[in-house]
Amino acid sequence: MLPPLRSFLASDRAIREILREARTIALVGIEPDPSSATHRVGRALQGHGYRVLPVHTATKVDEILGEPVFASIDAITEPVDSIVVMQRTADIDSVAAWAHRHGTRVLWLQPGVGDPTAAYAAHRRGLIVVMNRCVAKEYEAQFPEDELL
Repeated sequence: MLPPLRSFLASDRAIREILREARTIALVGIEPDPSSATHRVGRALQGHGYRVLPVHTATKVDEILGEPVFASIDAITEPVDSIVVMQRTADIDSVAAWAHRHGTRVLWLQPGVGDPTAAYAAHRRGLIVVMNRCVAKEYEAQFPEDELL
């Protein structure tokens, strides 16, 4: 039986610190189509000063948002501060395992991605987990006047 979600998901205060401290964010499942919600989130994050590393397993494009596309999270060789999972079919456990091995502190599961069991498993690996909150909307809520930059 899982503990209550609120006992292991990041608090509002923790989310503010996550957003303040992160510089490089891997976006798992970002779409190359500029009209897609995932692409808009990535563009918004870039606009707030983050480096976005696009991860998309099935795309035929080499770049998204001006950054090279990684075919999987395992293809990333540089440090990543946070991983935002945007793809409902993503293997959350594999992403969490990669994060744990590479010293990434945060696993952010966008609304509709993952489930409490996957979130708790990531938490047990030592990750800070955010779930069912949009990273771009949270940034806007935490820094309404873009005070971070």
